[in-house]
Amino acid sequence: MCTNNEIEKKILNIRRECAILHSKGDKEGAFKKIREGWDSLPYPKVAHDMSYLVLERFFELCLEYKEFDLANKWISIMFIAAKNRLDDGHREFIAAKLAYEQDNLEIAKELFEISNIKSEGVLFRGKEQKKYRDLIR
Repeated sequence: MCTNNEIEKKILNIRRECAILHSKGDKEGAFKKIREGWDSLPYPKVAHDMSYLVLERFFELCLEYKEFDLANKWISIMFIAAKNRLDDGHREFIAAKLAYEQDNLEIAKELFEISNIKSEGVLFRGKEQKKYRDLIR
């Protein structure tokens, strides 16, 4: 059995490897690598602090590659993963982006508004967030 520190190191390495595969355009390899991260978490997986980081990267890939059906199957897990993590609106932001990219604008708007309140606007900074910011203004 691995210690929490060993699991943390392993997950961070897997995220880096996943990012490299993604930057090379290896969609299949990137998804396989992040799945390896999920599989390496001890049960119950969602109780582990690192579950959030694995899921966060997974949803980034799903959004990038437009794997919406896959993301939709997993999105509820995001809201119960690593519950001791600061509730800064990031979970809602990820779910809102997923809804937005599927033209589910009513749901996206609701989730973006929650995210904006929780994050005090931090998640909406930067030009890459403009389209999301515009939806709630």
